Amino acid sequence: MVEAMIDGVDVDGDGNPRGTGDARGTLVGLQNGVEEFFTQASPPLDAEMINALALSYALQYGTTRADLLERMLRVAHAVGLNGDGALATLLQAPDDGNKRQRLDQLVDAYPNNFALHLKRAEIRQGEGNFSGALADAEIAVALQPEDPRGRFARIKALNQLGRGAEALVDARALASSTYSYRDANVWLEAALAASEAGYLDEGTNQVRRYVSRWPDDKTGWATLAKYYRLADDTQKAADAEENERRVVRNQSIDGHINALRYEREGKLENARVLLEAVIENDPAYTGAAADLKRLAGN
Repeated sequence: MVEAMIDGVDVDGDGNPRGTGDARGTLVGLQNGVEEFFTQASPPLDAEMINALALSYALQYGTTRADLLERMLRVAHAVGLNGDGALATLLQAPDDGNKRQRLDQLVDAYPNNFALHLKRAEIRQGEGNFSGALADAEIAVALQPEDPRGRFARIKALNQLGRGAEALVDARALASSTYSYRDANVWLEAALAASEAGYLDEGTNQVRRYVSRWPDDKTGWATLAKYYRLADDTQKAADAEENERRVVRNQSIDGHINALRYEREGKLENARVLLEAVIENDPAYTGAAADLKRLAGN
């Protein structure tokens, strides 16, 4: 019933519901009983309920009903769905290959939404579009200047653009704030900003804070070794590199043990995948290679 009514939504050339006004008054142009259903349902359906309904259909039908999801989101928008709700639906819906494009469309639809700009900054950063990430981060900071997440997104983008010195003030502030205990990567970014600005000792100290918090992260030790070598402290660099090797080997042993557990449980494909990951991470770990060769004969 709902699906049939949604199919009757009257949209304009841009795919938006026709009708103006606020809240449920914008549903004037909807056809085939959609207005009556959404306004007179008991209890009444608000934007978030329609949003949840859209998500449930998306999860049920998968990518074959992406058109239905889009139409339901338009209805939700017509009754006041905000950008946060639209983003939540987009992130949870099945990926039909167009989610990235839809994110851009949502940013266009809700240009003053902090969460949308923050998410696109994160995605652009991962895509290597650091200028685009910086643009979104700047907007996010302007929208919510007290939220550290926007400032952190800006720091990361500036660092990747080789403009770490411009990020140094914010980086120092975040590295000294409680936010750094929510996301210890702040210390690594603060280190990069400091070293870019010519403060190598400060950068090294920030990395030391990181490895103190996450001693089992090989990236931290590798970064610390690099900074010590830049400072010509070969002994401390060697110690950091040894810690990096220790972390890698411990991860390999853990992965190997879990792979053998998968094998005992009859999950041979899982075991193979994990052994391959161990070998890729630690080629010198011969035990995983031997067991992978043995499993290949099964």
